[in-house]
Amino acid sequence: MDHDSTYLDYERRPTLSKKKSKTKSAEKAPTPSVDALEALQERIAALEEKLTQLSLQEGPAGPPGEAGPAGPQGKKGDSGATGPAGPAGPAGPAGPAGAMGPAGPAGAAGPAGPKGAAGAKGAAGPAGPQGPAGPAGPAGPAGPAGAAA
Repeated sequence: MDHDSTYLDYERRPTLSKKKSKTKSAEKAPTPSVDALEALQERIAALEEKLTQLSLQEGPAGPPGEAGPAGPQGKKGDSGATGPAGPAGPAGPAGPAGAMGPAGPAGAAGPAGPKGAAGAKGAAGPAGPQGPAGPAGPAGPAGPAGAAA
């Protein structure tokens, strides 16, 4: 619906825009057709005012602005409740062997073992030196007399 420029320049009467007091309306009771006409004029004026505001607001949106700098880091929150322990992981590789420890104390002597087998007979050794001559023995019996030569 087209409006003449006269409608856009229309100013509302101050008495129509202000709320009427109850005492004045009680003194002067207008006819119902006048009340309806005034209400309609108020409504038209309000719509025209909205229309002019909207026509000023129309137009393409401008490009977005540049992003601002990042804000400061916030405080760290409280830690939550501890959850249940997870399953045990696989065993790790064996570590390097440790250094050899010191020798322990000598143990107590054990019982004697059984007698071993006889060894092989060795080779005969060299003959020993000749011993001293023994004492002379008793004289033997006399022999038979023999032929004289």
